Amino acid sequence: MKQNNGTSKSQQTKLYKNPESFLNRLGIRSSENGKYSARCDTAFGALEREWGRDSLSTMGMNPSYADEQKAGETPGGLFDRLSKSMELLSNSTVFRDGKLDSICQLRGGTGLLGMWLSAQGLCDSCQIADPAGIPIAYGSKWAGELSLANIRFLQASYTEIASAGSHDFDFAFTEAGIDLHYFPADAGFPGVDRSKTDAFFLERYKQLAAAMHSQLRPNGVALIADRHPSLASLTLLCRALRAKHLAIDWRITYNRDRLQLYVRPDGPIVIDSPEDEALALLADAVPAEHIDISRLYSFETMFRRGKKYFELCSKVDGVTYTTSIFQCAGLACVFQRSSAGHFSARLVSAARMHLGAVQVLLMAKPHTITSKFIDDRLNALVNDTRFFGLTPPPSDGDSRTASDWKDPMLDAEEESASAGLDLHIASLKTEKQPENKPSPRGGGKKGKYRRQNKKCRNDILASGPALSTQQEGVNVTK
Repeated sequence: MKQNNGTSKSQQTKLYKNPESFLNRLGIRSSENGKYSARCDTAFGALEREWGRDSLSTMGMNPSYADEQKAGETPGGLFDRLSKSMELLSNSTVFRDGKLDSICQLRGGTGLLGMWLSAQGLCDSCQIADPAGIPIAYGSKWAGELSLANIRFLQASYTEIASAGSHDFDFAFTEAGIDLHYFPADAGFPGVDRSKTDAFFLERYKQLAAAMHSQLRPNGVALIADRHPSLASLTLLCRALRAKHLAIDWRITYNRDRLQLYVRPDGPIVIDSPEDEALALLADAVPAEHIDISRLYSFETMFRRGKKYFELCSKVDGVTYTTSIFQCAGLACVFQRSSAGHFSARLVSAARMHLGAVQVLLMAKPHTITSKFIDDRLNALVNDTRFFGLTPPPSDGDSRTASDWKDPMLDAEEESASAGLDLHIASLKTEKQPENKPSPRGGGKKGKYRRQNKKCRNDILASGPALSTQQEGVNVTK
């Protein structure tokens, strides 16, 4: 393993307004001339599968960065993707409590992402590792030009990093650092042996998982980020993570416009199988869905054959409510019934079960709880409300409402819309009152509030399930 240190002119960290200004400072601008890197990914990815070595980086990355001009053109061809990754990283929940002591970027190339985090003052020290020597050399030069004294570079493969076992870092991450786009050509056809290709990718993912585990401190967290991963890759990756004692942290993991998979050493396993974990990650790419009356009972029959994670029974104004969350494969369904004849359901990714449980508990606070069941594994996430903006967890004596709760997955637009969630709670409390029934035309001041409530509810449900109002469900007594 080789190590380089970025020299600096100043010990003071320079902050940049946005990722674009940071990249422009290095002479990297949006360009159509950087497509060579993508071609290398395809060609050398095939060599990697054939040879089982780090040829994607050592034979692909080095030619891509053969000179400094090409070193700037290559990321320039992926400018928008790179700047978006920088924005996601700097806004990550792992930095919610402030600056971290030490972070590590694995297979980081020139280390632009790690340098960005360091330039934003989010860490005291940063290590950037990659098996290719030329990108490391240019990254070290650029770090010196940016006066980043707390950056160090390490030329090493996943296997070499794992064997070192430093356990020095609070946060380790990789962005597109391994091929997560394995689409077996024989997928879906019986009698075809794909064990060799599966075994190759599983071994590569185990090397990544071992490297991450070896770098993290006991309370550390790691991130695997990429765009549009395949089901085959996710399944093998989840198996590899379990083999190396890394558990998915579902509180902050999501897969909306791109995969942000957070893992922790020896954490709780919430979903039973790695196959279901992979399906849940894929299902998280779409928002929650209201189940219409024509499919409601079929979904209930299917999901009740799955695993029950949550059930809450409560009473208010003489009406009894029962809300249940069942998981089946990569999906979860939130069912709500009432003694007044109301029945509704929401379909979500199994990755969002804990968010549904938190919302149900908060919205049921005005009720009298008669019974409550939460699976121990889900309860560990529900009770750890540090990532939900609630301390202590929601309880009968908690005076806060659901509007005090913030989903860390909400973007700025959804978060601003969540301020209107009290309208939804008010409609839940008074759903039996005739003045809350929607008018045919939805006009006037009340119609305005109903439209705001509907928009707010749709935004909130895009990140997790919530109790449905009577207008959304089906009244089985009619």
